[in-house]
Amino acid sequence: MTDAFIRRTGDRKWGRRLFGALGHGVCALCYFASLATSSPWMFVLAIALVAGSWNLVCDGLSFSLLSDNAWLNRWMPNAGQRAVFLLRAADWLALARPLATQPHVYLANTYLSLATNDRALDEKKRRELLRSALHEYQESLVGIPRQGGVWNSIGTLYLSEGKLLGLSTDAARRAALLAWRKGLAVDPESVALRTQIAELAYLLPGHVQKGLAFLRAGLHRPLFPDSRSALQMNIAMTQWRAHDAAGARQTLVRLLRENPTYTPAVGLLQSMLHPLPAQPKEP
Repeated sequence: MTDAFIRRTGDRKWGRRLFGALGHGVCALCYFASLATSSPWMFVLAIALVAGSWNLVCDGLSFSLLSDNAWLNRWMPNAGQRAVFLLRAADWLALARPLATQPHVYLANTYLSLATNDRALDEKKRRELLRSALHEYQESLVGIPRQGGVWNSIGTLYLSEGKLLGLSTDAARRAALLAWRKGLAVDPESVALRTQIAELAYLLPGHVQKGLAFLRAGLHRPLFPDSRSALQMNIAMTQWRAHDAAGARQTLVRLLRENPTYTPAVGLLQSMLHPLPAQPKEP
């Protein structure tokens, strides 16, 4: 219902708040109705409606607290207190709505941010935070397994922090590739995942043509215009780095014929056709 409301009105804020409030109301009414009914079937129906309404409430709270939470700054101006409150709220929402995705992802991102940015933590604590982040990412996939973005985050975590997790470089790359391939399997239109897989699996080892073939395979997917242009841009950049200037120009020209307003391609093509003069060396 919330998604249909947002698609129809474009108002994400009220799309979450309205149905959250509705869920609260229906939940309360059905709870009291279940106490008053004498029929077991009506009791079961009322409890089922309570459960469904509870899910609406939790989803509304998740959006209000973990996504559209600018309003919280006025009520809790202290950033530290606000961070602690949001962590506790996400933890509670994860318990109250086990199959919800957003609280787990919020917790995972927070743990990952602490592990990578707070250098005051010792190695053991940072490793524990990274493992907690991985656990929360995995938990977020229980309710909705088809989340390419979560698999992307898992793969990136393995690749960037594999050493701290006790993995060798090869093991970290294999774990990252496995996660990214799982993400691409559930989201074949993801340009980011396809590009990362091509880079790590083919281009870094020197298999340029295989990498280009893998990237071009994505063009057969039903992509949105900007996503298709971004993929073509990545193909052109790969060709350019492989010293195939003619192929890169052809790819960019084809891109601009399909999407003339894609400005990154215009800039890259201009730099290819009119390279900057070399700076003279200082005597």
